[in-house]
Order: sequence, then structure tokens, then C-alpha cells
Amino acid sequence: MQVIYLHGFGSSPRSGKAVTFTPRFAERGITLRAPDLNAPSFEHLNMTAMLQRLHAEIAALPGDDPVVLIGSSLGGAVAVNYADKHHYGALPEGERISRLILLAPALDPAANWRRRLGEAGMAAWQSSGTTSAYHHAHERDMDVHYGYYQSLTEYSPMDAEIDKPMLIIHGSRDEVVPVDGSVRFAQVRPHVDLRIVESDHGLMDQTDVMWTAFTQFLSL
Repeated sequence: MQVIYLHGFGSSPRSGKAVTFTPRFAERGITLRAPDLNAPSFEHLNMTAMLQRLHAEIAALPGDDPVVLIGSSLGGAVAVNYADKHHYGALPEGERISRLILLAPALDPAANWRRRLGEAGMAAWQSSGTTSAYHHAHERDMDVHYGYYQSLTEYSPMDAEIDKPMLIIHGSRDEVVPVDGSVRFAQVRPHVDLRIVESDHGLMDQTDVMWTAFTQFLSL
């Protein structure tokens, strides 16, 4: 089994969850791989570039072991978009995806931006070409080009066609990515196991709960 962790927006391969779960997987003899999804850069972030980076990561894996994707927040959208039969899901690398674990997944990231900025903020972003967003790894606000938002509108994770087992863990108090999206996504997909926990978007107070769910879901 190969396991790939996909970090969220404004994060990095050294995100809190990646750092927390890497040694736990290592204890089971599994390397947790975490590609940098700030692709091609944070300023010029692009969903297609993120998917291409994930594709390269999977293509470079040794052997033909099944691949598990763990996607956090925006990384959840990347995981779903990749496994979607409309995108990479029908390719040999996409067929290697055996299971998906989604942590507070941003299943409609374009709508999240519209809700966050409002009509006036979106118009200003389009007009100026950039908006400011906090990058946790760099610990400062950084510019993000409007092309990032445009790239998000080219994909529809909520409509993805995926027949692989999926586990979703989402906080009931998530104010960044409301849990309603995960509920709607799971309602029409019987192969999705949705766990709603009493937590916020970060889920960092639920690491033991998440790990127990991981080991059960992956039969570790």
C-alpha cells in the first residue's frame, strides 16, 4: 500500500496533520508521501498544476501497489478531482487509487471563495488580478492570482464519478468549509463513510479519532 497525503490551501508538506501521521504510518511500515501542492507556486496556484504534480508523484511510485489518497481541505478536492473518471480516474495511474480519505474536504472550493470574499471582494480580485491570503508555512499574507479561482471553476468535485471506498471526517463547527458539503456529497454515494466530529476545520483535536478511523478503514 502506498499512501499520499495532500495538504490544504496555504499549507505545505509539513502541515500539522502530515507531521502527526507520518510516524504513525511509519510504525506500520508505510511511508506517508506528501507532495508540495503549491503548484506551480502559491502566487500562481492552479488546480490543473496540482493534479499534474500528484499524477507525477503516483507515476513515480515503485511497483504497482494500490494507492490511498488522504486529502485535507483543498487537498480533498485534489484527491476527488484526481480519482474522478472525468479526469485522471480512468488512466492507469488513476486506477491505482484504491481508497480515499477526506479530512474537512473543500468539495466546492470556488463557492468557498465567493462566500469568503463576497460579490465586491470577488470583483476586486478579478479587477486587480490578485488577492491576499495567509500562508501558514510562510507565516505571512501572500498574493494569490485570480487565475487560481478560474482554475477551480474548471472542476466539479461535487459531481465526481468515483466508485472507490471513501472515508470523510468533518468537523461540525467548521467555519472555513461548512460540513453541509460533505453531507450532500455522501448522501448520494453509498460507498462514502461520513464521520462528523465535534471539531473545527483543523481537526487537530481529533488526531486519535482520525487515526483509529484510518486503521479501521485501511485494515492496518
